Amino acid sequence: MAVCWLLCVGVFSYLLSAERVADKRLLDEADSFLTRRHGAREFEQREKQAKAQLAVLGVQETSNGTRTEAKVGLPKCSGGILQLDGVYEVKKQEEVLVEGPSCRVTGSAELLLWAPVRFQGNLVLAGQLKVKAAGDGGRVNASCIAVNGNFALHPEARLSIEGCNNVADKGDAGKKGGCLHVGRDAELLGGQLLLRECTAQKGGGGIYVAGRTDICCFDLEKRHLRTLAREKL
Repeated sequence: MAVCWLLCVGVFSYLLSAERVADKRLLDEADSFLTRRHGAREFEQREKQAKAQLAVLGVQETSNGTRTEAKVGLPKCSGGILQLDGVYEVKKQEEVLVEGPSCRVTGSAELLLWAPVRFQGNLVLAGQLKVKAAGDGGRVNASCIAVNGNFALHPEARLSIEGCNNVADKGDAGKKGGCLHVGRDAELLGGQLLLRECTAQKGGGGIYVAGRTDICCFDLEKRHLRTLAREKL
């Protein structure tokens, strides 16, 4: 009888010990899960804060994860040449004026615009330029890129303008052209011209050309060709 009683006590003690071990393991796993989840949230918050700080400092993150510091404003068109390289951010509330009777843009660059860029004279594009409106809803107080004189797109050039919403409220000329406004003639001699998601109050959502347009041997999306024809650009 005593042996049976001792055997029962031993089995009962073993079951209690096993239950305690299982409870402890369950609690440890729960703590580990909560710790990992909390750590992931902290990591996400730190990453968001870091990106916000980088944005304030003018640092842009590219699609492949590399970071590059954005240059604020644009350099001067010196000797008729505007050499661009990297990422530029135009933060001014008023338009940025590129002075000179004629300016040839070379190099490869990306422009992030909070305000429009206007070329005082002629613009000759011989480089790779990607332009994107960076403001609220793409709102800009003119066309993203405006040329007072003639505009020429060279065969080696690539111009991409995206997301410009021309909300100018002064003068009819300023309300025409969402992506690109040309005050005189446009010569499209080759290369690529890509205009996406641009609008304007007075017509020419993609491009407005006040004078003559000569088109030769270049890559322009069909819908923009139709826009050019309809606007007699």
